[in-house]
Amino acid sequence: MSKYVKYGTKASSLTEIEVWHKGESEYLSDLIGVGFYEHLFICEEGDITFFYNHDEWKKFHKKLKKILTNMFFDQICRDYMILIGKINNAFSKKEIDSVAIRLWAIQAIFNEIDENPQIANYYILDKLLKIRKETHTKHYELERKRQRKKKEPKNYIYYKGNLYVKE
Repeated sequence: MSKYVKYGTKASSLTEIEVWHKGESEYLSDLIGVGFYEHLFICEEGDITFFYNHDEWKKFHKKLKKILTNMFFDQICRDYMILIGKINNAFSKKEIDSVAIRLWAIQAIFNEIDENPQIANYYILDKLLKIRKETHTKHYELERKRQRKKKEPKNYIYYKGNLYVKE
């Protein structure tokens, strides 16, 4: 079995977990060529504890460190700000999911820089700090728009894009 690293715990809906997984697997792979396909999300009474596959994280970290230039970072920041601007006009599930999927991928990059600032230069760190200050609540606005499923399970495991419900 692979080694997993606990990253954190937060309250999230199952739908948010699904778009999180899709964003950090498919769209993140489109952005940088690697992604997280083996997330492990364990939900107990609505609280999600999430884990990353250690080998996937090492590949992600190595790739990001290699491609993290000012030009690359400027581009993902422009994309991020465009997505933030789309939040107010996202109303349908499809629109909300589309924006959320792409935000999750870019936020994975931002989070990695936050956790490992030594991979970035001062220009990137300063720019990230400005973006974080300007937009730190915007992702939550998008999630507030989402209609929560009334019958969402309270205890489950979400792994590799599959849902396993505890009865």
